[in-house]
Amino acid sequence: MVSRSKSRLDDRPDGTTSLGRYVTVQARTILDGRAALLAGDDVVHGTRVAIRRLRAVLRVYAQFLELTPDDVGRLDDELSWYAGVWGAVRDVQVQRPIIAALVDGLPLPPQARSAAAEAIDAALARREDAARGALEATFDSARHHDLAEALDRWAGDPPTRALVRASELSAAGDRAADRAHRRTRRAIARGEPELIHRARKTVKRARYANEVAGGRRGRVRRRLSRLTGLQDGLGEYQDAVVTAELAESLAPEVDPATTFVLGMVTLRARERAEALREGAISAPG
Repeated sequence: MVSRSKSRLDDRPDGTTSLGRYVTVQARTILDGRAALLAGDDVVHGTRVAIRRLRAVLRVYAQFLELTPDDVGRLDDELSWYAGVWGAVRDVQVQRPIIAALVDGLPLPPQARSAAAEAIDAALARREDAARGALEATFDSARHHDLAEALDRWAGDPPTRALVRASELSAAGDRAADRAHRRTRRAIARGEPELIHRARKTVKRARYANEVAGGRRGRVRRRLSRLTGLQDGLGEYQDAVVTAELAESLAPEVDPATTFVLGMVTLRARERAEALREGAISAPG
């Protein structure tokens, strides 16, 4: 199915070919994630990134797709839902080594530190198992079936407009990057975690959109490099915010001694988030 799609795209303008192939790859990656996960492969991160990339196409390049605004909105909503169930697993996977490193750096007696680390990781493992169970449960749902059908159509026949020039994709990618930089500057200036989180999402969207625009072209390559650096800085901040929230939420699941350790982890994570907001994260000029 995919090979037929690629051969049909070969005769199209550069922009249509680039966009169509990008959509095909992301749709196929998302579809393959289910079987790979059930087979025991570590595909959580890659599948969630593919969902984000496809959502970036819908948000930034909707005008180049043969879809109505209602169709775009519906698919974006469904992909957002699906990203959430994969993300619940991935978020714990990301946080386990971060929290372990923070616990390891606390000024505690070795035996107390080791006991706390073991109890905390056990609680996180239970969270990850529960999130994975919820993810696997969605695979048998009607909602997942409908989304998979739509993705299968896109993988075989991406709904790209017949005539899209590469320059049009680049211009749209440029606008997305400018929007991301503006939102980041405003979010950092206001210092509100939720605004910074939203700005990070906008940066990711712009980065993925510019992959479509042609990451090998000099101007786009430089734009991608700036967006990647900005995303990394915002990501460190967001990781610290999530660490603090997660550590605090684990307190009812552990013993009192471990709860005390989690309080120390929460404090250190908040201090790191504040330090990043004030200094390490800098909005582009």
